[in-house]
Amino acid sequence: GWSFDPAPEGRAIYTTDGGSTWVLAQNPDSSRSLVRLQFVNGDTGYMVGAYNVTQPGIAPKRASYHSLPALQYANPIEFSRALLGISQDPAEEYRGFFLKTTDGGKSWFPKGTLPDSVFYLIGSSFLDMYLGFATGRATLNSGRACILKTTDGGDSWMRFAMPDSIFELPAISFRDSLLGVAVGYRSNLPPSVGLITRTTNGGVSWETRSFSEVNHFQDVQFVD
Repeated sequence: GWSFDPAPEGRAIYTTDGGSTWVLAQNPDSSRSLVRLQFVNGDTGYMVGAYNVTQPGIAPKRASYHSLPALQYANPIEFSRALLGISQDPAEEYRGFFLKTTDGGKSWFPKGTLPDSVFYLIGSSFLDMYLGFATGRATLNSGRACILKTTDGGDSWMRFAMPDSIFELPAISFRDSLLGVAVGYRSNLPPSVGLITRTTNGGVSWETRSFSEVNHFQDVQFVD
């Protein structure tokens, strides 16, 4: 079993006794936020988030969401983003993070190279040890969404172009190598509009449907 801490100083924990006790896992000190994880077997798992980019003599910046009550946020979306450590402050120095474990979550290490434009990875869906998809933030200031694909277990990633109108895609779910769905919302200002985007060709093209009666979607899963 495993769990994770999505605070700006991301840490992972694991259990070997069904949850009675938990142990701090080993992961890079630069971890800023560990947002979502998935295991493809008992030993191998992947985790996405962001890491702090440090400069000589400058300590990495930390978000201070924990000191602010929910009422101080403009809307529930901003509060949920704060809980994930997803700051919109352009002064923050961070980049997308992809981690792998091969010992059941006891230790995690960075894997592969992401495009420089990806500042956060937020959602992920792996079909096996090699084929996987992820969602993220593509630009620091606007927070525009992106979807990425890997066919070599995270060693390399290709990025799919998404409409600028899509602000964020917190979750993605692929049933097979062709059929996948991602969910999120348009605009970071109220009233936001929930959306579902779907591909039937492995991410080459996406069809998006908006739901004006829903502010935003946070998660999705299809079993068939």
